[in-house]
Formats: sequence, C-alpha cells, structure tokens
Amino acid sequence: MPTTLPRRGALRLLPAFLLALFVRPARAGDPRLSEIWRCGGGDCPGYEYHPRDGDPEHGAPAGTAFQDLPADWYCPRCGAGKPDFRRMGD
Repeated sequence: MPTTLPRRGALRLLPAFLLALFVRPARAGDPRLSEIWRCGGGDCPGYEYHPRDGDPEHGAPAGTAFQDLPADWYCPRCGAGKPDFRRMGD
C-alpha cells in the first residue's frame, strides 16, 4: 500500500498550507471574532464564516478574523471572493 498522497492530492493541499503560513489568528478578546460573515455569491447556499471556528480545511485556523483572511480567499462552497461576503447584523 502506498503511504504517500497521489501527486494530484498533494497539490490540492498546497494552497491551504501556504495560506496557513501567512494568516495569523486574532487575539481572544478581539471583537471581530464575534462577527459572522455570510456569502452572497451566485448559487451559494448561504455559507457562513465564523472567525472563532475559522476554515481549517482552507488554511484559516480558528481565531482568524474575516478581515485577516488573504484577499484571494474564497467561499469553499461556491468559489465567491471576499467582496461577495456581508457581515451579518449590518
């Protein structure tokens, strides 16, 4: 049995790894951690980004404020960019 990932599988993990290198979690008392951001992109079923939970599968560890995500971060459900997200409660 092979113990390494197939090349295609390993390459899929590379963007998440690079994102994790540059994204710094916010401090626990940061008020931005209580903000919830909802995707408004095209056919999206309403993905919500919760900063306290982050998006570890896409390189955003728990405690990463939405504003601290890189500009090229995208909705994991529909691929919409950060400009398509709206802060809930506004």
